[in-house]
Amino acid sequence: MRGLLGWLSIVLAGHVAVVPTVSAQTIDVQGVVAHLTGDITEDLPEKIAALPDGVRVLVLTSTGGYTAPAFEAAKDIRARNLTTYVPEFCFSACTMLFQAGSRRVIGVQGSLMFHASRPPNGEFDYWVGRIYARYGLDEEFVGRFNGGGDHTLAPDQAITVGAATQIGEP
Repeated sequence: MRGLLGWLSIVLAGHVAVVPTVSAQTIDVQGVVAHLTGDITEDLPEKIAALPDGVRVLVLTSTGGYTAPAFEAAKDIRARNLTTYVPEFCFSACTMLFQAGSRRVIGVQGSLMFHASRPPNGEFDYWVGRIYARYGLDEEFVGRFNGGGDHTLAPDQAITVGAATQIGEP
């Protein structure tokens, strides 16, 4: 039994090593670019609203977080006509921020991960799907990820389903 547990620990450790780490949310502004890293927290809408008027690009690196603040912040991102950019990864609630961008750029090594609510909530997922579709995401893809499971997209797939408008750098 000890051998099996040891082997399982090695397998799990190997799996965990490839999962991006999660950290506290920070927003760092450098000229016209703001970098959001870490978890999406309840105070995100206020932080996005407080961005200087000159910010034009929002770089996203997040494994997700709270959905409701992501929706609220997404409205401001869209109203400000910001370009969103994912150089590495943007998962779960972070994708709502990404989809709100007027231009949505994914880096050549970038990935996006969409999924339905956890725990499942059909009515909530329906409305989330409507918002994603309004922001350009293919409705067939929305139906697929709302059907359950995680759906991770490479850059070319992100273009195909309307998640991204460009591959490369903004």
